[in-house]
Amino acid sequence: FADITSANVGKPFAIVLDKEVVALQLQRRDIQPFQVKVRCPAGYPAVIQTDPHPSSDSSRVFTTLYWLTCPALTRHLSRFESEGWIPRLEETIRTREPVRESMNRLHQEYADVRREAVGHTKLSMLRHTAPGTAASLETTGIGGVADFAHVKCLHAHAAYDLVRGGHPLFDAHPDLRMDLSNCTDCDRLTRPGVTPAAV
Repeated sequence: FADITSANVGKPFAIVLDKEVVALQLQRRDIQPFQVKVRCPAGYPAVIQTDPHPSSDSSRVFTTLYWLTCPALTRHLSRFESEGWIPRLEETIRTREPVRESMNRLHQEYADVRREAVGHTKLSMLRHTAPGTAASLETTGIGGVADFAHVKCLHAHAAYDLVRGGHPLFDAHPDLRMDLSNCTDCDRLTRPGVTPAAV
């Protein structure tokens, strides 16, 4: 993804503006608190991070840590999914040993980052009160998968690639990437008078 890096996080967008922009990007208002992890070249949120276990309710758990919010990238990746690319990507994992090994490491790294985000205290409590929830948070990979040869959500993989780079599937299939240097989608979304219901 050209010119999109997590180094853009420091751009001086007000938090309240980020909330409004993400609401417009995702077309929903009920968004839990988040941190912008990656911005696009125009400065809009492209990837956000949320709390995987945001409440005391042990049943409310989100195995996805990083969420893609960029509308252009979302459409771009949805097209690949609708064209049947998921089986093709899974075949790449199964038949290319270097890719399979890199994907295993990537999923394990994602689980490590998620464990750190949840925190030792909360995980210790969940191991006693909701062991299934704790296991899901601690061991599943990107998209909450237990089978690391399975690609559940291309958007979740793209979000993590934008956060840390070097995703083996995107390296193997560069057409999955998109140059957003001239994208104006969020300029349109944030024009005066636009609301999530109106887009």
